Amino acid sequence: YASTVDAGKATFALSGWLGGYADQADAVTVTATFLDANGTPVGTPAAIGPVTPAMRGNQTKLMLRSTTGPVPAQARSATVQMLFGVRTGGTTNDGYADNLKFGVIASR
Repeated sequence: YASTVDAGKATFALSGWLGGYADQADAVTVTATFLDANGTPVGTPAAIGPVTPAMRGNQTKLMLRSTTGPVPAQARSATVQMLFGVRTGGTTNDGYADNLKFGVIASR
């Protein structure tokens, strides 16, 4: 698929349910970083999150977050990383993530 990616005919989709506990600001961000054949980052990383307590109405819940875009030319792989922020309350980090998805689609 290298020629398809380099021709700008591939898109990515990153999604997941992100959230947290009550009014605590503990949160998670999910980032996809595209890499060339040598493992060097190319293009701009894609990210979803965080979901803040205000976005959740200070409730314990998950909210769907997603992003899509073109796969950068020369990309040959990607790493997807979850980063849990600093614990802001309680005794554990209550940033939540579930049903994470990352995919690449080639168009014609």
